Amino acid sequence: MNLLCFFKTSNWFFVPFLALCGLIGFGTEVNDSRNSGPEKIYLQLDDVIYSTGSTIWFNGIVVDAQTHASSTVSGIVYVEFIDSNKEILERKIIKAKDGRIEGYFNIGRNLPSGLYLVRAYSNWNRNFDANFNFDKYIYLISTNK
Repeated sequence: MNLLCFFKTSNWFFVPFLALCGLIGFGTEVNDSRNSGPEKIYLQLDDVIYSTGSTIWFNGIVVDAQTHASSTVSGIVYVEFIDSNKEILERKIIKAKDGRIEGYFNIGRNLPSGLYLVRAYSNWNRNFDANFNFDKYIYLISTNK
């Protein structure tokens, strides 16, 4: 039996073979980050003024920066709590579920009053300009005397 005759009579083998070679698809798209643009991360904080010993609650979304559709390119989002000396006080690594994240920071009781930064980014966004990161300044009031 020659090979061409085998393919003509055995289509059950030929179609999966073409699919494996990428010549035809079955209506599903593979998430290929090499062809994706930057993501934009938006966080919503529960307040902008906090006191020491309180909690910063946040939730957010990860979207495609061009289409604003929910993005699943990055499954992990990094959220940082940064002091005025640009020192990272705490970093959360959060798994995004359908482009959504949520979490919190417990603020220490010994921190001084001043401006602090909450920053969020994905590892994929490190390939692009820092403008795609989320940056939000909050004010912290120390209750220590």
